[in-house]
Amino acid sequence: MQIGNINIGGFKKTDDKPATTRSWINIGIKPDKFEKSADTSSKPLRRYISLEDAAKKISEMKNDRGEARFDEKEVNLFKEHAKNGIVHYEMVTKLADTTEFKMGSIIELGARMKQHEDKEWKLLDTILECAKELPDGVKPSGFAISSFEPDSELSLRYYNKGRTEKSHFDYSKDKPEIIGKSYSYIGNAKVGSKNITYVTVSEDYRNNLKSRKEEILTNEGYPDGIKSETIERYNKNGKLLRKDIMTESDIEGVHNIRYEFPDGKSRDVVKATVDSKTGIKTIKKDMRSPDGTRTEFLYEDDPKGNRIIDYKITGTDGKLIMKNSQTFEVVDDNHFISSKNGHKYDIKVDEKSLKVKDIMHSGKEASIEFDNMISGNKDEIVSLLKKIPGEELFEVVDCCNGIKGNDHDKILNSAYNKLTKEINMADNLFVFLHELGHAKDGERVFGMKDIKTGTNKVYAQNPTIKKTYIKEREEFNKAYPQAQREHIDYFIKKEGHYAGEFGGLNEVIAEANAVTNSYTNGDVKCISTRSQYLQQHFPKTIAAIQEAMYYKDDIEALKYYGT
Repeated sequence: MQIGNINIGGFKKTDDKPATTRSWINIGIKPDKFEKSADTSSKPLRRYISLEDAAKKISEMKNDRGEARFDEKEVNLFKEHAKNGIVHYEMVTKLADTTEFKMGSIIELGARMKQHEDKEWKLLDTILECAKELPDGVKPSGFAISSFEPDSELSLRYYNKGRTEKSHFDYSKDKPEIIGKSYSYIGNAKVGSKNITYVTVSEDYRNNLKSRKEEILTNEGYPDGIKSETIERYNKNGKLLRKDIMTESDIEGVHNIRYEFPDGKSRDVVKATVDSKTGIKTIKKDMRSPDGTRTEFLYEDDPKGNRIIDYKITGTDGKLIMKNSQTFEVVDDNHFISSKNGHKYDIKVDEKSLKVKDIMHSGKEASIEFDNMISGNKDEIVSLLKKIPGEELFEVVDCCNGIKGNDHDKILNSAYNKLTKEINMADNLFVFLHELGHAKDGERVFGMKDIKTGTNKVYAQNPTIKKTYIKEREEFNKAYPQAQREHIDYFIKKEGHYAGEFGGLNEVIAEANAVTNSYTNGDVKCISTRSQYLQQHFPKTIAAIQEAMYYKDDIEALKYYGT
């Protein structure tokens, strides 16, 4: 059979014509004091009154409707946090009339200023200045420091239309000036539907973008993937240049993306189809990042499990940055042959083990003994192992001490334990390859000293990878506002990520191992746009990661062929 341009298994050639066409960080508070300034002309004067007097005055404050500005619970919160110097009476008086901040938001603000030793309350003053830019009669109900650009961007939120719409104005902290706005609301759900939608409409004044994003939510309120997204691009005179339209495709878990132009022309950037006669799935991508780097991706598989991947990244100068060509052939239920970039692997499975052999170059063999390697749901893991390419099976042997099988409905609970070197998993190739990426990242160290200390990781601490990632992150954040950044917040947050500013890079490394070897299917459709955005907008980072991951192949080649 031929899938795309690659023959595997000696099947007859088929038609190969192209397809037509969100969160606050945990803050550790250090002991500190706000001291009264001797120079009141340049620093704010702190009014020191007793805690009880301050609490009494706050309880007596009224809002514009003559109601209590803060309830009893909020007053008690003030007293609790004022004791630790996190919130002050003067902060409350400054914010009580000009905002609708609840005490929780005021405490959040005080905690951040304390963390950053903002003794002059510059952040508070910035928020008050930003509030002046809101439409007449609108008072902000809360604030957020951008988790993507915390040093330069913040937003103020408020509610309108009877508090059914949540709105944000985004600001540059330096000016301050409004750089964008958005509002979100719950969309209409069909009667009897298991899903509802969450719609976000936004404008980016920096790049003259308008977008509408519709996200599917379960009845429990959990995200279940993007239904659609439209981005309109305008020039500085307000003339429409292009529409980027993302919609669900024939392949669940993959989105089509089409560019439409004012002259009526269009171009498919991502097109995913299923042939009604053969059942062959085809995913074709031709994408460009903000700096013009081009990514071409072709994936095809058939109902028997045969598949190919061709993956190419080209720089703006026309030079090839990365090229991967892969095949996976199903000989029978327990025999498989895979290849990648000239390497070929024979994979055989029996009741007790899986054996893989490099049959083109080194002749190296490896074995995965099921009783030793697998715990939990064995059927899920054996089924999974039969889909894994040969070069990745060698990595399983090298990097993992075990695989714990979960039930299939727990696929999104998958994880890699870096202490035990065990992957907790169900049968999903994309997710497994992501977790295996974590295992590779944790395993690659040089020398006994590095092994003992855990330092000098080849990938996460690789200077080239890190530098490339930071540059592409900057370019992406300049090109898109929060609505699009949220697709890949797991990869690009500077604040609020579980592992700090560069924790996202650890996840990029893991995801790069998945996107270069597979695709997101219906089991994990909730993460489909994150892999899509990563592929399109971080091509140089992906290429740098892939190059680092091949270092082991280079070493083995030297051992086999000599210098």
